[in-house]
Amino acid sequence: MSMLAGQTAPVLAAEEQFQTGQDVSEQTDFNLSAENETKIVKEGVIGKGADPAQAKWTLDDHGTMVIGSGTIEALNQKDWPWQKADIKPLVKTITFEGKLTIITDILSGMFAEMPNLYYLDVTGLDTKKVMNFEGMFANNPQLLGINLGNLSDPGYFRTDNAKYMGSLFAYCPRLDSPYLAYFNTSRVVDMSSMFEGCSNITTVDVSYLDTSHVKKMNNIFSYCDNLTELDFSKIDMSNVFYSSMFKDDGNLRTYKFGPKSKGDVIHALDEVDPYCTYWLLDGEGPYPVQYVSYYADKWKKDYGTVTRVWYDSLNSANPNSLLSLHRLYNPNSGEHFYTFAQEEKDHLVSLGWKYEDVAWKTPGNSEHPIYRLYNPNTGDHHFTANENERQYLINAGWNNEGIGFFAHSENEEGSIAIYRQYNPKAKGAGSHHYTADEKERDYLVSIGWKDEGIAWFAKSRD
Repeated sequence: MSMLAGQTAPVLAAEEQFQTGQDVSEQTDFNLSAENETKIVKEGVIGKGADPAQAKWTLDDHGTMVIGSGTIEALNQKDWPWQKADIKPLVKTITFEGKLTIITDILSGMFAEMPNLYYLDVTGLDTKKVMNFEGMFANNPQLLGINLGNLSDPGYFRTDNAKYMGSLFAYCPRLDSPYLAYFNTSRVVDMSSMFEGCSNITTVDVSYLDTSHVKKMNNIFSYCDNLTELDFSKIDMSNVFYSSMFKDDGNLRTYKFGPKSKGDVIHALDEVDPYCTYWLLDGEGPYPVQYVSYYADKWKKDYGTVTRVWYDSLNSANPNSLLSLHRLYNPNSGEHFYTFAQEEKDHLVSLGWKYEDVAWKTPGNSEHPIYRLYNPNTGDHHFTANENERQYLINAGWNNEGIGFFAHSENEEGSIAIYRQYNPKAKGAGSHHYTADEKERDYLVSIGWKDEGIAWFAKSRD
């Protein structure tokens, strides 16, 4: 999309303009009256030698930078004209008039860290030879939108040769979801942190992305505060490392999986929020997230939808009702385990655990979370109300399984104490025990268990 020197780029309005690939310039009537006329305040050339080995550029007093046609080698980040210290704060929009062809393979950080940039139109930037796009648009606090090509004007921005897209859009907190229809990612190996910190996006259409050669996708959507849904049903995660892929995406509600994006990828949803570990699988459940992947395999589901369930919605018909906390015993390891999830209880019984009835009653939600952790080396589960203890165990290598259930306040009417004991002779699982029964506590102490006092408060099962 070209613009005349001296015109200002239109202010972006709606998210749909980028998701549908509409050309916003066609929706704006330019008024070239005297009051909208602009003045060129800076100008220069990019590249060396005569045309076409260089491209002219102008910057007007409204902050619009226009780049002309040419064929040039890529520059270091600091050497692009909009990255110069005296120009950088003045630039609000950048657009390419005609076609600027890049003949080298690195454009990392090209438009990164522009404090006042709010719009980019790169449809005139020919990138078909570029291999490294790392951080190309990253860390732009005011950036609202990027025109990468749209239905009416596909432009020249291409990623056919791309291998590295790490942090491509990272930490652009106002950016709307980019339109990726013209992205060819068949050779890409690194998508790590690609959208990290893009806190304004609610979803990204990743169906255009070919991930068959991708090796790294860690943190790709971490810290996307407003992300609500992702459709990975066409995504191939077979060879991908994806640690912290959904970390702290507190509003993520829906994840759609396919045959190559289930299993441990579903399990990665436990990074979304430690205060929500229960999900529905195609409407069935709720299950702890680790059992969602188990049932997806058991029921031979190649495609499905995982939907997040908040604790306070588990008993939506009567939010003040209590949940029964089931107690189970593993005769092989000696461990006792506690869960209010009926499906989890039934699954453990099917594996040989002994059901020992309801231990006590727990609220569906409260200000007193009881954290659940798992030791992958010993197979032991641990429950604690103490955040410091929880963090200590995580640092020591325990898996954080979020909140197991909630407790009541000590001074709440009808509250009873839950006692915690420790077995110093335990070699693996079963080192801690929790009970509301004072006689059981006293018996365990009499045979060598250590009394660790009151762990939290609950309601009687009766």
